[in-house]
Amino acid sequence: MLATQTSGGGRWDRSQACRRLRRRQEKSPCPTGVKAPGIWIPGRNSLILELYYLSIIKIDRSSANESPDCASCQPQIMQKEECMDLREAVKKIHWLGHDAMRIDGSTVVMVDPFQISATKPADLILISHEHYDHTSPQDVAKVWKKDSVIVTGEASAKKLKGEIKIVAPGDKLSVKGVEIEVGPAYNINKDFHPKAAGMLSFVFKLDGVRYYHAGDTDFIPEMKQLDVDIAFLPVSGTYVMTAEEAVEAAKAINPKIAIPMHYGAIIGSEDDAKKFKKALEGQIEVVILQKETS
Repeated sequence: MLATQTSGGGRWDRSQACRRLRRRQEKSPCPTGVKAPGIWIPGRNSLILELYYLSIIKIDRSSANESPDCASCQPQIMQKEECMDLREAVKKIHWLGHDAMRIDGSTVVMVDPFQISATKPADLILISHEHYDHTSPQDVAKVWKKDSVIVTGEASAKKLKGEIKIVAPGDKLSVKGVEIEVGPAYNINKDFHPKAAGMLSFVFKLDGVRYYHAGDTDFIPEMKQLDVDIAFLPVSGTYVMTAEEAVEAAKAINPKIAIPMHYGAIIGSEDDAKKFKKALEGQIEVVILQKETS
């Protein structure tokens, strides 16, 4: 149990605490000389962090406005207990090939179904853009049910039926209990997915876990601002990032777990996924999913 408590006795929201802890990066030695993890809460002169190994560390600050960014005042990669067991979350992820991902949470979320067999119906269907291998009406029909909600861009919406919410990069919405942040997806060194087309990526929060589905994209500057637990990244090259470029994207995003996609169908192979995983050994955990048919 990870908990934080200020010297004034107020309790800090656990999920926010976990997220603040995770996002700190090692940049410089701790200015206080105290080698201990912690969260700085503005307006307080001290804090107490109860770590998972049940030790308690107190850090005093002389200035109420001081806000250290150094990693020596913050925990490093995965603590023993996260806000949620992410490995359990991975067990709920089903890769159906190409960019198609289904997450079997309290809400079943399907992203970009393409060339899939009959599978579990989805409560929420996210479609990244209008290309045939992402907007496939016949595949959407395989996961659609009467109360399914589709979230996609205007161009894709014209090809689909049912309850559709049309979105654009920068939009935020909540559908069936899932918080969704819509981001861009585009190429920077090729012309298959121009930025002006408004193609989409999605960050969505499901059962306490923040997922990022990058869509068809290169390594773009917006990735550096992301705060996610699990990232689905294309690795095939040609139309999207190469495995090497995806490695740099993963480092910039710094998810707890990265999952390669966009290979084994139109372009790319499992070798791209393996190359991606090997390059990130010891830095970011990479899980290569086996393609499922249902």
